[in-house]
Amino acid sequence: MVDFMAGARHYVGSTNLIRSLSWEWRDGDFFNWAQQSMVSLYLSNPQAFDRMKRTIQYEHNSSFPLAYKGKWGALEPYLPEAPDIVKLIHWDADVKISQQLEHEMQKAELAYFLYAWLYLKQWLPQQNFDMVYSYVKKKWTKKEVEKYSTTQYDISPEHNLLALKTKLGTTKGELPPGYSVIPNLMMYEVAKRQGEIDAEKYFHAAYNQLDWMIKNIDWEDPMTTKGQRMSENMTMRAFAYFLHEYPGRAPEGIRKKTEDWAKIMLSRSDNYWDFRKYSNDEWAPPSWNETGNVLGFPAAVFAAMDILKNNPISDKLEILAWSHFDNAFGRNPTGRHYSYKGPEEVEGVDLGWYSRHKGGIGLLDKVRFVFDGSPKSFHYPNHPEVGNLGWTEGWVQFNTAYNLSMAYLTNYYSEVSLQREGAEVIVKVKAPLNFDYDKEEFMVVELKNERGEKLNVTLKEISQYSDMLVGKVKIRKGKIMNNKGQLFSSKGDLITASYGFGFMKKEAGLRL
Repeated sequence: MVDFMAGARHYVGSTNLIRSLSWEWRDGDFFNWAQQSMVSLYLSNPQAFDRMKRTIQYEHNSSFPLAYKGKWGALEPYLPEAPDIVKLIHWDADVKISQQLEHEMQKAELAYFLYAWLYLKQWLPQQNFDMVYSYVKKKWTKKEVEKYSTTQYDISPEHNLLALKTKLGTTKGELPPGYSVIPNLMMYEVAKRQGEIDAEKYFHAAYNQLDWMIKNIDWEDPMTTKGQRMSENMTMRAFAYFLHEYPGRAPEGIRKKTEDWAKIMLSRSDNYWDFRKYSNDEWAPPSWNETGNVLGFPAAVFAAMDILKNNPISDKLEILAWSHFDNAFGRNPTGRHYSYKGPEEVEGVDLGWYSRHKGGIGLLDKVRFVFDGSPKSFHYPNHPEVGNLGWTEGWVQFNTAYNLSMAYLTNYYSEVSLQREGAEVIVKVKAPLNFDYDKEEFMVVELKNERGEKLNVTLKEISQYSDMLVGKVKIRKGKIMNNKGQLFSSKGDLITASYGFGFMKKEAGLRL
């Protein structure tokens, strides 16, 4: 995933050519969702990215020809030892600020950067936050957008992110329901951190938007779900974020609206492939390469499952999440992985997609891990003889949809637990960190007491193929201790441990 995002960068990725419909990412347009996909990935599994090999180096704009002047460089560079995904998050924000991008989608993405600052700042200069925050405050409610910030696919009535958004996008994926909800809630948290007296305006905008969606969205209309193509997951993620972060202040009806959604998704998936159809009569959006929709649908499913935790329908939804991952990796009427280069890049893939589109605006055909194509309506329910028919072309938006699904998958299945066994506390974390079966792998978790004091605890995998890591600390004479230090504690104190950051954090507590 990181390799793809690195290669797909505009100006400095796998090619340095300047492309149309492109700012941060080649052929990314204004609705690529890259920033939120990478922030979500990092927050869901930070230690996986922290320990990855560093392959990206900062490239100064001043060393490029005159035509590249001002394309990036407004934000001061990151530290060289920053994880690659942090460097890519920085790249996205830097291009937005350097080119003064004003489209509401571009502005909304910057809220993710500001929200994640607490977890990024160890590698980034304070100037980065200050400049982005100043820019976002200035532009958030600006209604107009300069031509250099938009394209022919822009159908936004106006670009004030505090305004109620009632217009529905097309199957291009450029205007999904609820795209302003999470950014406004993130801005609410950032504004509170900054001591802004008007922080509530962001919360009210998000509340009004979600309340309108609950009362007005018709799930029976395919254009509210699969018709939004790879951007569809935005809607259900907005529902889940609001309820998870503000359970006591969320609009009424979230769970009922989500259950209604789930029932329709299941009814459209009652087929051999467990594949959610466009409608009762159509398998896929007619004439579209819907690759990113299949790849991004699990993010919507995991978000819905988080809302419907104690509802039996959640177990049925789980099948749909995995059936769509399976579909992308070959369990589909063509028997082919969505990537043309799948067999050479992904272990276990026998057949890649039939072909790839060479060239194109994004010049993505040679980027690692690009998703090229997917079965069309005429391939279903089971017509492999149709062969290589229909549009095929990789797109940044397809991969960022997959990024989001992987982030929500990680978060959904990650677990943290604390148990007391005699004079010891057992710390357990279940997370996708076991990438090398021939190597014993470790992670570090912070144990905290109620006074905010911290103790690092090293956990190691319990077996060669396990996704569970375990560590222990001793309790002795009012102290919790290991070879790294100690915490003061007394009977009745609450200690906590967590993994992941922000809205992706999983946490457990234990009262001694």
